[in-house]
Amino acid sequence: MYNSIRHFVKYGIPQLEENQKTYMKNPSLLGEYAVRVKQIMLELGCRILFEMVEECNTMLEDSVKCKIHWQIKDRSEKHLLTFLGTISFPHTCFEHKTTGETAYLLDRILGLSPHARLSEDAKASLLEEAAQSSYEKASRLSGGEGRVSRETVMRHVRRIHAPSYKKEAGGEKRRVKYLYVEADEDHIALQFHKKKGDIKRWKGHGDNGQIIKLVYVHEGYEEAEGKRKQLKEWQRKRGKDWKKRKRLEERVGYLEKNWKGIRMRIKREEGVMGSSTESHISHVLSARMSSRPMGWSKEGAGKLSELRIYWKNGRKAEELLGEKRRKRGKKKREYTVSRM
Repeated sequence: MYNSIRHFVKYGIPQLEENQKTYMKNPSLLGEYAVRVKQIMLELGCRILFEMVEECNTMLEDSVKCKIHWQIKDRSEKHLLTFLGTISFPHTCFEHKTTGETAYLLDRILGLSPHARLSEDAKASLLEEAAQSSYEKASRLSGGEGRVSRETVMRHVRRIHAPSYKKEAGGEKRRVKYLYVEADEDHIALQFHKKKGDIKRWKGHGDNGQIIKLVYVHEGYEEAEGKRKQLKEWQRKRGKDWKKRKRLEERVGYLEKNWKGIRMRIKREEGVMGSSTESHISHVLSARMSSRPMGWSKEGAGKLSELRIYWKNGRKAEELLGEKRRKRGKKKREYTVSRM
């Protein structure tokens, strides 16, 4: 990082000062000034990342411990798209002296899968944007100047598998007077069933309807700011990985059998309250998936609805990628070496 800071002092700061002088001559250029400042700071961030990764690669090549089992086969340059932008760094291929196996040990240290072109932070940014807006906006990677295709965004969304909610160690079960389970569905349009062109139409209507179901559990409502209401415990626990899907899968059968009764208007008694399913469907699913004309595949719709619910529960996309990092952790530690 030392060299990056020196470069910034020598070139970056003068650029900022020059831009400031230009802005002071014409204050209406604030937007242009902001864009230029962003570019300069992103360049600094990319230089810092490059320097760190380059040092790791050099440490591997010089490591006595590494040289016992591995020898350098060849060197190349790797390009990696991060949240800050694209960095290019030395990429050394090692060959095992006994087995003949070839490997890029730097990738294992950095937690990168073979042929990876996106860093973990870039993937997280991509998933966050895909959950909130569209594949098109997600492809622009809002943090930096890099861009991927919409197909790349789609592939990453379809690969997600939201981790299950685990009970916190030592946590005590809370007792509540009422626990509400509510469910509803949203209707979306499919682009195709199994392959493009297999949608059948009759009198202008196609058989491409698909239902996305939503089930949520809460303790009731409480007053929020203004006239709005919010679920109890929401503000206090939002963002703390709290909302657990405890055995909801086991309750699906029960809900389906009693769906007619659940949907019926019932007498308002103690503990019985109006349902908020329509607003939840609108807020969680429809806002992204059916409020605008768009078509989906079954796999894409299922994965994106899963991602939306995961995001609305206050959890971060980084957690979706954490399981893969943990699985690679053992192999990663095996090749982590220090300078000797």
